[in-house]
Amino acid sequence: MKRDEGKPFFTIVIPVYNTEKYLEECVESVIKQSFQELEIILVDDGSTDSSPLLCDALAKQDERIRVVHKKNGGLSSARNAGIQAAKGQYIGFIDSDDYIHPDMYQKMYDAIRGYHSKIICCGRYDVYSDYTQMGLVPENEEVISYVEGIRSILTWKGMDGSACDKVFESTLFENLSFPEGELNEDVAVMYRLMEKAENIALVPTPFYYYRHRGGSITQSGFGKSMMDSLKHAREILQYMEEHIPELIPEASYYKTKILMGVIFCLTNDEAAKRKEYGSLYKECVSELRQTKKIILRFETGKMAKKNYYKAIMMTIPSLYILYRNVINRFERNNE
Repeated sequence: MKRDEGKPFFTIVIPVYNTEKYLEECVESVIKQSFQELEIILVDDGSTDSSPLLCDALAKQDERIRVVHKKNGGLSSARNAGIQAAKGQYIGFIDSDDYIHPDMYQKMYDAIRGYHSKIICCGRYDVYSDYTQMGLVPENEEVISYVEGIRSILTWKGMDGSACDKVFESTLFENLSFPEGELNEDVAVMYRLMEKAENIALVPTPFYYYRHRGGSITQSGFGKSMMDSLKHAREILQYMEEHIPELIPEASYYKTKILMGVIFCLTNDEAAKRKEYGSLYKECVSELRQTKKIILRFETGKMAKKNYYKAIMMTIPSLYILYRNVINRFERNNE
């Protein structure tokens, strides 16, 4: 592709909020990239720890680092601020408690040069406190259509809606931004970015290290995170019904899995919260009754049957609540 010699090729946007413990490791992993033609934008999103001072100190160590200090607005707000400040032809995103392989952006650049795609996706590792394991990784080095790309993120086939293991041509963000004030925001914009890009190049190697610091969504209980996930899932299904009908089954499957997560969380939480969200609980149970069979289309073997039977049980609230109470009591007794 044509290079703009007056600009860095990559802009790496790193939103920062109270991550003083991990920030230096994150930034160091970008500074030491084998591909050096990049700029780093640290977006201090109103941190209350020493992160703002650390951002400024890091900027003094490398002229490629710029710092944006802003009022706290959440991850999407910070990313959008970074996009606005970006000068690069392509934009990448790294969460400030994660880190990357030294060759990540060289390999992404090679894929851009080889395939001329506007989105490149590599694989990632999942990093836990006591071990690291392979996460989602594309199966093959290839270019896929945006339809196949969206299909993959809605069914977790080698990738998902995360922005961090991908790079994007900066023009894709014209008239498109991350939804501010919402959680689990990546997937809410990813399918639109893929549609604009028309195709996606895949790099079947894990280069991104995603650190799991807390519990997963389903482990952390019901709250805004699950509410927003459900909102996005419903919006995605509606969009596919109106614009990309061949992806209605995948969008239905994605919504089904989110519905199961919501029902699990509300069943697992205290009865008071279940009562507070009683109408939503009933809505999710009703929707799951209509879509549960889609599991058998996109999952295989014993796991498909297990999840299908679990979905059936979830559609009978009294039975599922009794089942979860027994499981929780057993787990507490064995701690």
